[in-house]
Amino acid sequence: MNNLYFKQLKISFFREGNELIYYLQKFPLTKKLVTDECYKNRDVKLFLSIINKIRKIILEFLLGCLAVFFTVIFPCLVFDDPSAVKNNHALMFHLMFWMFCIFGAFGHNCIAAPSKERNDYIMLHVMHTPAKEYYMTLLFRRIIRTFADFFVLVFFGGLKTWLLCCAYVICFRCIGEAVHLFLYDRKKSKSTRSTMQVFSFTISFIIGEILTVSKLGNVGTYGVMTSVPGIILTVLAAAFSCIYMVKYRRYRMIAKELVTYEQITAVKKENVKQNALKAQLVMNKNDEKVMLKSGSEKFENKKGYEYLTAIFFDRHRHLFLTKAVVKLGIVLVVAAVIFILYAFVPNFGKSSDFLSVARKAPAMIYWLFIMSSGQIICKALFYECDRVLLKFGYYRQGRAVLENFRYRIRYIILIDLIPSLVLGFIPIEIVLLAHREDFLVTACFAGLGYIAASVFFSVFHTMMYYIFQPFTEEMTEHGKAYKVINFLMILGTWTLYILSNDDTWTETSLRYFFVTFAIATLLFIPVSFLLVYKLAPKRFNLK
Repeated sequence: MNNLYFKQLKISFFREGNELIYYLQKFPLTKKLVTDECYKNRDVKLFLSIINKIRKIILEFLLGCLAVFFTVIFPCLVFDDPSAVKNNHALMFHLMFWMFCIFGAFGHNCIAAPSKERNDYIMLHVMHTPAKEYYMTLLFRRIIRTFADFFVLVFFGGLKTWLLCCAYVICFRCIGEAVHLFLYDRKKSKSTRSTMQVFSFTISFIIGEILTVSKLGNVGTYGVMTSVPGIILTVLAAAFSCIYMVKYRRYRMIAKELVTYEQITAVKKENVKQNALKAQLVMNKNDEKVMLKSGSEKFENKKGYEYLTAIFFDRHRHLFLTKAVVKLGIVLVVAAVIFILYAFVPNFGKSSDFLSVARKAPAMIYWLFIMSSGQIICKALFYECDRVLLKFGYYRQGRAVLENFRYRIRYIILIDLIPSLVLGFIPIEIVLLAHREDFLVTACFAGLGYIAASVFFSVFHTMMYYIFQPFTEEMTEHGKAYKVINFLMILGTWTLYILSNDDTWTETSLRYFFVTFAIATLLFIPVSFLLVYKLAPKRFNLK
């Protein structure tokens, strides 16, 4: 295995050196210094590849540490006093276990999974290296990288927490790889990974969330997994998994089926995912029949961009109505479940400290962000409309962009407004069923905040689309600023979700929060118009 690892490292070094020389020749500042003679110079290629490898190692180390920080340490900082985080091993272990041992280990694997890495294809099919040894090398590298990714825990949880978390993650990654191999043999298809991702995400979210909400997470996960039976079962399962992987005989078949030339080459052609996207965004047959029956009489009073927007949303009603109905159905099911629990389950919600229930209200802001249809609607607008019209200069002028933006946000707000209105009644329903009418005003403010949040996210997504225009003509997403701002918005709403467990919330502060959010939404709408008018004409173009 060691010889194979160093052989693979050597090949990747020279390949990356050639690639770096190629790109340096394209760069204006270095194209005169880097000539074709550099391809023949082994020392130059080795030097450049070492620098590139160091850069990649540092970047991977930082990204791994950031992932662990935001999924494990950051919630602990929000849950508890920052000075007490180092002593809160139970909560830290709880978050790590369900995010990395369950979802990470079973949702992502490196053996029985389709690969798009060029190095995998070269080593397995060009160099004809033994598939079993190669896959074992990949697993070994993933295990070694675990210690680097979780190194940030040394500063917040101590050496013991770091070693404990790394040991459990390594054990469960071995178990996850063995489970993937076992299911691959049984299913004999490439959908094993997607199935395991959905299954592991569902299990990790439901069980982990239940443990957190019920306050068992601080004791349950840590106490069970660090007990003698938990350690023995984990070690035995990891040992049997390693034996199964060592004795497994179909690695070469996996390499032939899951590492192919078609997946490695970057050929610009419509794949299954692109076809599915087009099938989702284009007008279907039912919409065509409705359009033919209704005719154009209902658009007689509309002109210009208002007419264009009305036709678009009428033609694509299947995309928007379906999502709105699904969201409305989910909200109604939640409301029905709450009613059944309060009406038929004895002593449910009879807590004397009803304020602890009210503190959960800000958490719904996060789910409203997840439920927002703004992004998919903007993607449909680009694919079916703007992708063609952006080729004309008049369509990118300030007044045209602003008028289009004004008409479109009306429809986008209305699509998400009905589920949000129903969701706004859930806090009132809880207060009435619990017979805590003294919290009725707070519940009304929460409902108002939910409606404001729905409007805010609809306007936000549309504004981001006009300012950054993140789609290329081939329907791929680009733009680092767009992704960073969206990530910060997700992080902010997730912080509200975590803060819903904070004991510092009072009834008065909850009211102020939702009123402030509603006022901020009203102020954000004219600000979004100003930003679109000033920035969109320069940025709203075809990539």
